Amino acid sequence: MAALPNDLPPTFEPPEYLVIEIEGTENHPRLQEVSNFIYDLNLVYEISRIATDPRYQRYKFSRFIWNRNGRHLKDEDRLHVTSLHLGSPLFLQTAILLIPVATGAAWVLTQMAERIADWRPNREIKKLELEKLRRELQPAVPPQNVQETLRDRGALEYYERAAERLGENEIKITEMRFRIASGGPPGSP
Repeated sequence: MAALPNDLPPTFEPPEYLVIEIEGTENHPRLQEVSNFIYDLNLVYEISRIATDPRYQRYKFSRFIWNRNGRHLKDEDRLHVTSLHLGSPLFLQTAILLIPVATGAAWVLTQMAERIADWRPNREIKKLELEKLRRELQPAVPPQNVQETLRDRGALEYYERAAERLGENEIKITEMRFRIASGGPPGSP
């Protein structure tokens, strides 16, 4: 993420970030499984972000979505890893700049995790966390319309396949948490 200049006026308020923490179980997976888990998780997020963010309205979903460089998101719209621990449990912490359109993609991540997770998710708590964010930020796409938006944008089949691949991975999501961090992204100097 871009560093903040040191010569900002005293009234400058540092940006806020949406921090997404994911825990998962694994049993000494192959490097390929770890790589695939992170790639597919990121793919689900990026498909969701492109489909729900009005700034990407002109993006046309196609088979190129699977390519490593097939999604042209701005750097500030991408997930940034702030912490990664391989072990039991696996721990991945990411951060994105907190703006209204980011909550739609975060909600889709929660729905995906509930579908494939190796846990009995407390949907109500996740829903309340994101509902609070939604009220504060007023996203362009309300969470209840995300599936419809994915379908309308031609992204649903790609999202479904990426979520299915995540579900087939050896690493199973056991927890997903959201929180807001001020200043720089967590883990930044």
